[in-house]
Amino acid sequence: MENENEARVTGTFLRQTVLALILAPVTWTIVAFLVGAFIAFTQRISTFIRPEDIDFYTAIMAGIFGVLAARAACDRFCERYSHKAIFVMFAVLSLLAVAFELFLVPAHWRPIAVYLQVVVVVITAYMAFWRRDQPDTQ
Repeated sequence: MENENEARVTGTFLRQTVLALILAPVTWTIVAFLVGAFIAFTQRISTFIRPEDIDFYTAIMAGIFGVLAARAACDRFCERYSHKAIFVMFAVLSLLAVAFELFLVPAHWRPIAVYLQVVVVVITAYMAFWRRDQPDTQ
């Protein structure tokens, strides 16, 4: 009886984690795009700041809001999931984005914003997911 219940809990935990692994990057991408577009649009219209500064600030804010929205979506739609798996996914996606930016895109050497966005996303993901991984197995 305990093995059946444990298997059911483990299966549910695995399914919820897989769902969260799909939901988190989709939410992150959509929210980061919307926040980034809004911030960039309003700042370019209302200020005379250099575009590099706006891009830098926009990348940071979009990363933070994207991760926090992904956390909220995962908590809303998944009862039990591995927060650490979501953190690792965010870290890997961020590092792949840096590798793509550095090696595949001819850059005008403005990667400081990209590096800082990766650091901010990983730190925010760590605080939102890794530190709170306490699966409820009851």
